[in-house]
Amino acid sequence: MNKLVSVIVPIYNVEAYLEKCITSIINQTYTNIEIILINDGSTDTSLKICQEYQKLDNRIIILNKNNEGLSAARNDGIAKSKGKYICFIDGDDYISPNYIEKLYNDLTKHKADISVCNFYYENYQGSLTKKKECQNQIYTSTEALKDIFLIQKNLEIMVWNKLYKKELFTKNNITFPKSMIHEDNFVTYKLFAKSKRISLINDKLYYYVQRNNSITNTYSKKRLDVLKSIDEIKAYFISRKDLNEAINCYEFSTYLTIINLLIDKKEDPDTLNKLIKIIKNNKKSYLNNSLIPNIKKIQLRILITSKFLYKIILNTLHFKKYH
Repeated sequence: MNKLVSVIVPIYNVEAYLEKCITSIINQTYTNIEIILINDGSTDTSLKICQEYQKLDNRIIILNKNNEGLSAARNDGIAKSKGKYICFIDGDDYISPNYIEKLYNDLTKHKADISVCNFYYENYQGSLTKKKECQNQIYTSTEALKDIFLIQKNLEIMVWNKLYKKELFTKNNITFPKSMIHEDNFVTYKLFAKSKRISLINDKLYYYVQRNNSITNTYSKKRLDVLKSIDEIKAYFISRKDLNEAINCYEFSTYLTIINLLIDKKEDPDTLNKLIKIIKNNKKSYLNNSLIPNIKKIQLRILITSKFLYKIILNTLHFKKYH
């Protein structure tokens, strides 16, 4: 018999996207689900939309709370959930009708702890962009960790587009860090570390909607929260010498991503200079790292030679700005 799947949906002021999101969940071909809608203090009509859908589907549970952020909302959803498996859908995204069915079947078929699917990017005009193709495959815990530390070669560090055994969170006391953004960077590696097997399918089943005012498309000091994940990851895997090069690659790529963002947005020169200094001090380890692609090493050499030249090249040749 198919086990109960808890679908956790944090919601904050996404009234323009929420109906499409909820509709895509209630129309799943896998029907043994509970739908936990967490209204995180929305000031628009999001709560009203949730309440209207609850009248139509008795699988919907609404948690109405004061605004504490995405991490707290997800933690509340996990605590409320009764399913053997859980997945996270952001309130402005949506999923294919067979999203849960395919992830569930793949997870159970391969006796995996986490199953992962491919996805589409959807911009604010509604145009879809395919994420790069990948092969269906099964990863050990170490293989999956190396993949995400190579800045998502095939697997993504985001917690959406995945189905999890709930016990990964509850038995290992894994929660999302409150008052931070880029919270997935602090959680996914722990879930992979505690898994024996992770399965990946190339089917594009999740639609990641990129809004103009979303976190990923704007800059604030909070974007720098991602840098804190580097120290946490190093401490967590301090005895894992087999992951040294992969973590070093993650460290460098994260620094470079933030540097490119600061240059692109013309923001925070103090942080920019601080990160460039860190990269210069660690250039030998980065240049000797066999896992860092040559194109990133070229960027490194230019950056440590001349910040001014790097800015020109970044703006004219359009070096890849993000992971």
